[in-house]
Amino acid sequence: MVVCPISYVEMAPAFQGDRALQDEFLGGVGVDFHQGWEQQDTLRAHEAWNELIQRKRAGQLPKKPVADILIGSFAARFQGLLTRNPADFAPIFPGLALRVPSSASGNPSTEPA
Repeated sequence: MVVCPISYVEMAPAFQGDRALQDEFLGGVGVDFHQGWEQQDTLRAHEAWNELIQRKRAGQLPKKPVADILIGSFAARFQGLLTRNPADFAPIFPGLALRVPSSASGNPSTEPA
C-alpha cells in the first residue's frame, strides 16, 4: 500500500503533527509513504480538475476539494484507491479501482469503477 503525499499531509492531525510518530506507524503497518509526486500525476490532475470544473459549471457535479483530484490522480498511477468516500472519486476517475474498507469483516470490498 502506498500513501499519496497529500494524504500523508491530511493525516498530520491524527498524530498531533508528530512526523516521527506518523512515520513509525506507517512503516510499522507496511505502508510506503516515500513515493514522490511525478509529472504524470500533475498532468492527470490538470485534466481531472478541468473536467470537474466544466461539469460543475454544467450543473452535473458538485465542486470537490482539489485534494480529492490530487489524490485520485496519484492513485491512478498505482493499483487503485482505498477510500471510505468512493462517490468523491468515481465521477472524475471512472476507471480507477476503488476499494472501500468494510467495518463488518475487516476486508476491503471493491466498488465498481
